[in-house]
Amino acid sequence: MDFDRKEWLGNWENFELYFTDGSPAMVRSWEDAEKAVKENKNGLISAILFRHGAKRFWQDACYTVNKENPTMLGGWNIAPSGANDIIIDWIAADGKSLGHYEYGLDMVVEKGLEGKPNFLLKAKNAPEGCPFRYMLSMPPMPEHEEKNRGGLISHLHFQYSSDRDMLVKVNGKLRHPHWYATMCDRDATLLQRCNIVRAMHKLDIWDSLPE
Repeated sequence: MDFDRKEWLGNWENFELYFTDGSPAMVRSWEDAEKAVKENKNGLISAILFRHGAKRFWQDACYTVNKENPTMLGGWNIAPSGANDIIIDWIAADGKSLGHYEYGLDMVVEKGLEGKPNFLLKAKNAPEGCPFRYMLSMPPMPEHEEKNRGGLISHLHFQYSSDRDMLVKVNGKLRHPHWYATMCDRDATLLQRCNIVRAMHKLDIWDSLPE
């Protein structure tokens, strides 16, 4: 699997921000999600995963604060560098930069998040001990252009650490297989953000915001 930086470039926001979005449409989307999991319309596995509620499940899976980084992420700004590298500016929830580093492909993890091939990127200019020195990530999906065709906005699941071994074991398996920190396309409308929540729970996708 080749690393193609095209879909990585741009502005991203932490999915955790969706949990505290107080707009009526987002509140309604989460209420609909909670109702759906309580009614257990999606089978036994869904019932087990969401036994403590929809939002609680995603909060437990998508956290960005850990032992190495005490600051919740707000998002990324990603720019190109060199032939096929990227520069990621890590942004805190309060808008401050936590550092920007140049990343290149370190290895492909064949069975990463969602059991799919993942990229392990290494920051060339990050010092020892930097919590963002390594980043494991799925490729962004769908492609950015999809939102202009009425589809969902791009998003990706990722993990990060100061050391490769803290993310991937010697046998190639993930050390934290249930950690699904998530970034979404920041250049999205409220309607598009709501539809991400709705799609995750197989709810009807809105054509417009409810009145």
